[in-house]
Amino acid sequence: MANRNKAPVIVRFGPFDVSPDSEELRKNGVRLKLSGQAIQVLLILLQAPGRLVTREELQQKLWPGANFGDFDHGLNAAVNRLREVLGDSATEPKYIETVPRRGYRFIYPVNGSEKATQAPFPQKRWLSRAALSLGVTLAALLVVVGIYLTWKAEHPSPAPTHVKLVVLPFVNLTGDPQQEYFSDALTDEMISQLGSLQPEHLGVIARTTAMQYKGTKKTALEIGTELGVAYILESSVQRSGDHVRITAQLINVHDETHLWSESYDRDLRDILLLRRDVAQAVANAVRIQLTSPQQLRLAAAAHPLNPQAYDFYLMGVYYGERERGSASAEKGRQFYQKAVDADPTYAPAYAALANAYVELCLFGPLSHQEAYPKAKAAVLKSLELDNNLPAAHAALGWFKFMLEWDWAGAEKEFRKAAELPLTGPTALRWYVEYLMLTGRTSEGLAFHKHMIELDPSSTELRVALGWTLKYAHQYEEGIRHLQRMFKEDANLPWLAHYHLAWNYAMAGRYAEAVAECEKIHSVQACAYAYAAWGHRQKALTFARQNEGDDPVLTASTYFVLGDRERAFQLLERGYRDHSPRMALLWAASEFEPYRSDPRFQDLLRRMNFPPNPAPVTTH
Repeated sequence: MANRNKAPVIVRFGPFDVSPDSEELRKNGVRLKLSGQAIQVLLILLQAPGRLVTREELQQKLWPGANFGDFDHGLNAAVNRLREVLGDSATEPKYIETVPRRGYRFIYPVNGSEKATQAPFPQKRWLSRAALSLGVTLAALLVVVGIYLTWKAEHPSPAPTHVKLVVLPFVNLTGDPQQEYFSDALTDEMISQLGSLQPEHLGVIARTTAMQYKGTKKTALEIGTELGVAYILESSVQRSGDHVRITAQLINVHDETHLWSESYDRDLRDILLLRRDVAQAVANAVRIQLTSPQQLRLAAAAHPLNPQAYDFYLMGVYYGERERGSASAEKGRQFYQKAVDADPTYAPAYAALANAYVELCLFGPLSHQEAYPKAKAAVLKSLELDNNLPAAHAALGWFKFMLEWDWAGAEKEFRKAAELPLTGPTALRWYVEYLMLTGRTSEGLAFHKHMIELDPSSTELRVALGWTLKYAHQYEEGIRHLQRMFKEDANLPWLAHYHLAWNYAMAGRYAEAVAECEKIHSVQACAYAYAAWGHRQKALTFARQNEGDDPVLTASTYFVLGDRERAFQLLERGYRDHSPRMALLWAASEFEPYRSDPRFQDLLRRMNFPPNPAPVTTH
C-alpha cells in the first residue's frame, strides 16, 4: 500500500515550482493560471531538461491523430502561453529554447543543479502489497529493469552542448579576380552544408554575416568574441581549369589551436564529394555524431556534376543574387538558363531559374503573365528531378500564394521548404510574407526577427523588417527601425525608402511619406500619401500614372479619394489578371476600412480566402 503521508514530488526552477501530480505551476508560492496543453508541454520538457524534445514527440503525446494545421496551431498557442506565464522570450530564452524546425529544449537549471539535469518525476508503483516473497521480488525487479531500459531507450542522454561555428570566406589563391565568384560561391556552399548537419547541436553563422570578414586581418580570438563562436573554419582555393585544390583548417577560438587541417585535390565534377569530406571532418573534430540518415544524406549529395553547368550555376548565384532588383535578377536568369542548357538534369539550376523569374516579376521588367508560365515550368522540372530542394518548394509556394490563391497548398510548400536542410533566406522571407498577409502577424513577426538573429548583418532581412512591421500595424516601430538603419548607412537600397514611406503614410505622417517616396519616385506610395493628406489633384495625377502597372495599390488611393466605383473596377481587373498584389486584400491596412463592402467580401470569397480575415495582432 502506498504511503499516503509521503510528500509529493516538486520540480523547481528559478522562482517557479511545478507539481507533476496536481499539474500546478507556482511562482514564489503563488499559483499561476496554466492548464491544458500548455502545462502538459512544460511537464514533458521538464522530464528531460537539456534534451531536445522534438515536435513529432509532442504531437504523438499531446495531439495524436490531429492534422498538421491543428497540431501546429495548438503547439504554437501552448508554447506562447507557457512563455507568457513564465515571462520568457523566444528570441532571448531563459527557460525554453526553440530549435528551429525541430522542437524545444528546457535550458534552465532544475532543482538547484548548476545545469539542466533530469528532474525527479514520480514513477508508477508496480509492486503489489502481497509481493513480499523472494520470487515475486525478483520478478518485480526484472519488470522494473525492463521498464527502466524501455524508458532509457525513449529518453536518451542530453544532447551535446550547442556550439557555434563560422565559415570564413574562402581565400582566392588563383591570382585571378575573375575567380572571386568561385571562391565566394564555395563559401556559400560550405555554410549550407555544415548548417544542415545537426542545427540543434552545431549552429553555423549565416552567409551575410560571415562575408563581413572577407579579407579580414582579425585574429581568431577577435572574430570568435565578436560572433560568439567556438570554432572557425578557414579555407583557401586554387583553380586551374576544371582542377580544384582546397586547403581547410578548423580553429578552436578559445586557445587558437588547429583541431584539424587537410588539403584536397579534385576535379570540378567531384566538388560535392570534396564538400562532403570537409563537412564530415568538421563534424568529427567538434565531436558531433551524425545519425545514419544524416550520413546517407551527405553521401547522396556527393554525386558527380557537369563542370560547365555547375560553373554557370555558381555565376548565377554570385552575379544574380548580390542585390534585389531587375538587373541582378536578369543576369542571374541568363546564367541559370545556360546551366540547364549545359545539363538538363541539374535540378538546382532549374530551381534558381524559377526564383529569378519571380524576382523579375516582382521588380520588373516582366509582367507576371510573362514570367509565371516560364517560372512554373522551371520549378516543376526541378521538383521532378529532386523533390528535396528548398528553393523549388519555396518558389512553388509563392506561385500558389500570390498567383493561384491556393492558401493551403502554399503553406504546405513553404513548410516543406522550411523543414529541409540548406533552406536559404529567400524561402524563409516568402514564408514570412505568407504569414503576414494571411493575418498571422505575431507568428510572422517573431519568425522574421528570429531570421535576423541568425543573420544579423543581412541588410536585406533588416530592411524587409520595415515591411513586416507595417503589416503588423506597428508603424512607428517600423519608422524607428528604418531610421536607425539610415543612420548606420545612408546608402541603403531603394526598398528601405519604400518601406519607410508606407510606414509614414499609415502612421498619418503624410508630409514625411511624400518626401520619402519622391526620393525613389514611387508612384503608388506618393499617390496614396497625397490622397490621405488631402491633396486630391496630386493624388489623381500619380494614380492615373500607375493604373496600368499596379491596379491594386492604385485602388487603395481611389478608396481614400472616395471613388469606390473606380477602386472596384481596378480590383476586378487585378482579379481577372491574377495580379500578385491581390494577396494584399485580406490583411493590408490600406483596405481595412472598405472590407465590409459586399463587393469586397465577394472578391475575398472568389479568391478562396476564409470567410473572415484573421485578426491583426498589435503589440
